[in-house]
Amino acid sequence: MPINGCARWVGAAIVASALAVCGADTGIAAADDKALSLQMPSAEGRSLRLSDLKGKVVLVKFWASWCPQCQEAYPKLAELQRELRPRGVEIVAISVDEQRKNATAFLATHPSDLLVTFDPRGRVLEAFGASAIPASFVLDRSGTVRYRHSGYTAESLAAYRREIETLLSLQD
Repeated sequence: MPINGCARWVGAAIVASALAVCGADTGIAAADDKALSLQMPSAEGRSLRLSDLKGKVVLVKFWASWCPQCQEAYPKLAELQRELRPRGVEIVAISVDEQRKNATAFLATHPSDLLVTFDPRGRVLEAFGASAIPASFVLDRSGTVRYRHSGYTAESLAAYRREIETLLSLQD
């Protein structure tokens, strides 16, 4: 259920707590091996673990079809993916929609080549230590979370690009 249009809480969070951090930093913690190894279905019908993408710089974006910030970010992420995929970057858009049909309807009107997966119970979101969406994580080639973001603003895309470029410039 959206709270003030910008957050979805996983677990038993109370509304007062949700409103207190809506749009603010959510205290996102680093992902552990569990987060990388959780299996998710993809929009193409395959199964994916984030650990399958080791060797690439990965931007993980948790989103939902009802989230206004997510709706704004989605096409911009698709453009970024087209630009950076040839350089070894993968953007994974993880939908936390409880009803997959809602995410599927959104995707039908926003075609892209983003790697889309589904996390309706929020297990992966929770394993990353996030409690609200949108939440984003930039992982290095070894799968280590190097950058984390909560929310989405006009400056977010520039920050993702800067962080990805930094990680692409590092030698393994």
